Amino acid sequence: MDQETVGNFRENYIQDQANVSELFLENLKTATGWTTKKINIDILYDQVRKNPKETGIHTAIHLCNVLKVSAVERVRNYSGYTLLNIIPMLSLEQRHDVGSNALIHNGEHAADHGLRSDDRGRDTQYKEGDIQNRSLAQEH
Repeated sequence: MDQETVGNFRENYIQDQANVSELFLENLKTATGWTTKKINIDILYDQVRKNPKETGIHTAIHLCNVLKVSAVERVRNYSGYTLLNIIPMLSLEQRHDVGSNALIHNGEHAADHGLRSDDRGRDTQYKEGDIQNRSLAQEH
């Protein structure tokens, strides 16, 4: 890569660091491409590494939200991976808050809706009678 391109990337990176709140908003927009979201997550993670006490909890909660709303599996996986790297930097109380937030679906606990996470990492809902049908199938 030539020095001019590297310089442009460096300048854009510095500008993005200054606009952290814009990154949070951009990551939740459906019109934002998945590659941009992953780059934004990297910038946010760098901010947390520099100052975990100031930005750690806010970024961790944001990543929980990205996990819930992103339509692209790559972004969800990357968000989860980054979240796992941020957790050790948080206090015990903050970890609890993040864990609680991760279990909440649309303002209510996932368990209240019979939601579970299947092997592909997407929420699926038990249909009424599934548990009974499984029990009956196991008996036969």
